[in-house]
Amino acid sequence: MIIEYTSYNKNKSITLDTHRPPIVLQERKGLHGLSTDLKTFRSIEQTGVSIQANLIRERIVSIRGAIVYEDFEEKENLKKNIYSVFNPSFAGDMKIITDNNTEYNLKEVYIEEA
Repeated sequence: MIIEYTSYNKNKSITLDTHRPPIVLQERKGLHGLSTDLKTFRSIEQTGVSIQANLIRERIVSIRGAIVYEDFEEKENLKKNIYSVFNPSFAGDMKIITDNNTEYNLKEVYIEEA
């Protein structure tokens, strides 16, 4: 699985991959299944209901990775990049590519501090 997150902060991006360093995706939670709310209404003498809106509930996605590095300086540069991209002050877009090459694009993803 590959997760690519692009921050709206100067369009900085970072890629987490389950198979490729330097940032290896170790664990992800909250990516499966969607919860939705259907807003319906019924008119006078109407049989059944009409759908007014289909709202997707927000959900929490948890991602954990590891930094693979050769030396201390490389590690510090990677950490700075991670902190810069996953800045809670800026939203971003997330692209998820599953192991069977299905691609999902999420717009306006907000980062919360851990």
